[in-house]
Amino acid sequence: MAFQTIALWGVAAGVSALVLYTIWAGEGAVVRYLLAMLLAGVSALLATLFISSPVATWVTNRMTFESPDGAADVHTYTFLGVNIAALVIGWSAGWLLSRNVAAMRNKGG
Repeated sequence: MAFQTIALWGVAAGVSALVLYTIWAGEGAVVRYLLAMLLAGVSALLATLFISSPVATWVTNRMTFESPDGAADVHTYTFLGVNIAALVIGWSAGWLLSRNVAAMRNKGG
């Protein structure tokens, strides 16, 4: 598991560096969308691996259910909701980061 996590971070860092270089070189709006999609995917992946299941389990354990199906549904929808929230946060961060980098580049900094 540790090797897979290190490999995942290495790939994410390499792709992020490539995207930032492309933004700095100047490809306009296309790269802005690329960076937003990249960060959305990375944040959703990290949330899926490390955050969503513990949060879904915590929410499910705090409730009482009449059937196991109800518990499974709450766990599933909470898991999905956390992943969607991470996707939106990653997209927003990528969009804002690319705007700031483009503004710095236009100023000549």
